[in-house]
Amino acid sequence: MTTSSDRVAIIGGGLGALAAACTLAGRGYPVTLFERSSAMGGRVSVLEEGGYRFDIGPLFLRMPRVLDRIFRECNRKLFDHLDLVRLDPQWRCFFPDSGVLDLCTDVDRMCDQLEQFAPGSGKGYHRFLKWSKRMAPVTDKHLHWRSVGGIRSFLMALRSRRSVVQIVRSCVFDDRVRQMLEQFTFGISAAHLPAQMCAMAHVQLADGLWYPRGGIGAVPKMLTQMAIELGVEIRTGVGIQNIDLDVTGRAVAVVTDHGERVLIRAVVSNVDSETTLRELLPDYAKRMNRHKDEPARNWISLFLGLDRAYDHLLHHNFVFCANNSGLLIDVPKFYVCAPARTDPTVAPPGGEALSIHVAVADIERDHDLNKSLPELREEILNKLALVAKLPDLISRIKFESITTLQEHDSTTRGKWNRAFTRPNRSADVPGLYFAGGSVHPGPGIAMEIMSGWIAADALDEDAFRAGSQPIQRVEPY
Repeated sequence: MTTSSDRVAIIGGGLGALAAACTLAGRGYPVTLFERSSAMGGRVSVLEEGGYRFDIGPLFLRMPRVLDRIFRECNRKLFDHLDLVRLDPQWRCFFPDSGVLDLCTDVDRMCDQLEQFAPGSGKGYHRFLKWSKRMAPVTDKHLHWRSVGGIRSFLMALRSRRSVVQIVRSCVFDDRVRQMLEQFTFGISAAHLPAQMCAMAHVQLADGLWYPRGGIGAVPKMLTQMAIELGVEIRTGVGIQNIDLDVTGRAVAVVTDHGERVLIRAVVSNVDSETTLRELLPDYAKRMNRHKDEPARNWISLFLGLDRAYDHLLHHNFVFCANNSGLLIDVPKFYVCAPARTDPTVAPPGGEALSIHVAVADIERDHDLNKSLPELREEILNKLALVAKLPDLISRIKFESITTLQEHDSTTRGKWNRAFTRPNRSADVPGLYFAGGSVHPGPGIAMEIMSGWIAADALDEDAFRAGSQPIQRVEPY
């Protein structure tokens, strides 16, 4: 029989939190998960309106072996619980000169396609993939499935001097092909990643790019169900106000918004790491020389319900626009998700639930992005009509929603400042662990799930060293 102090608290209901909860419960820990909102999933949510369904949050599901490892920790098989569809081609690129280029998983076919598209690029692509394959075991050893000691220890291990973009440009000389290859970094500029991260190209092509039937929202839904089956206590509508430390500085309790003090042996926070330190550990944060967040990326997302789908779009699309003097100056790329060709249930028959995501050039912290929305919307739709060949897009719209997100950079300063994040084990507060996209190994569905496993495994490892709990981890395949 356990006491309340044996319990592990999980703060937040995102992918990292759910992965940590399932892993710990699968290893026999009593777990309570606190989620301030009424719904689970964190950044992964669903918008449904007028017969249209849109996934909100990360949309690329790669490295299914990460998710499978969580299931195997709980003596379950991933493909018994999720119906995953492999996408091939993985994405389509549209260019201002009317060129269209698909990323295919068959390397020989892709090389032939590239030679026709831009002579010489096929051989360059082959060189890039050889580099990528060579780097895959390096990133697995130094980056995946372990809590690194921050950017310094990781870069010392890799001894990296070049960036992803430098490797790409040394292999291929056509700008359009370069743009396609740089998308393997998924939202982080290729200039901000060390060259070894080219490994993600090999990983994605080998493991595949996937879509769960029912939408990305099926992932947190299934993890939540599994957590409940494993005995995890999930308390939605209950936020955490404070993490209490004892005289030695160890996390020993969490205090809810309702004033309830829950004794714990450890806590995993899926809340942004900087927010956790500032708001949940205010006394501790005052003693630390924390840097201020700086303006980083600013996003606009358009969710459009169309009465007619565009057959020439793939599930994932990148639309590259020439730089010009406009509201989106120096932001030449749009991402367009058109899932109806994979999952017709996202829209009424013949229709489309189109998601468009645009990163706007850096702006000042106090700038109200919402005031520019009418002009930004018009520019986005005009560029899509021209480059992606969607001339009658506006006339097809039957439902529309637009959102903005202004992110601030809370990562490590330096050359790779937007590439690396906080370790999963707190170096300063024993018993505190971090999960989610703001910590190692970074954002994206697979990485956030991996972060939860790493946090749980680090907690379990520390308990083992203290002699109170055996490690029962399963190994990746």
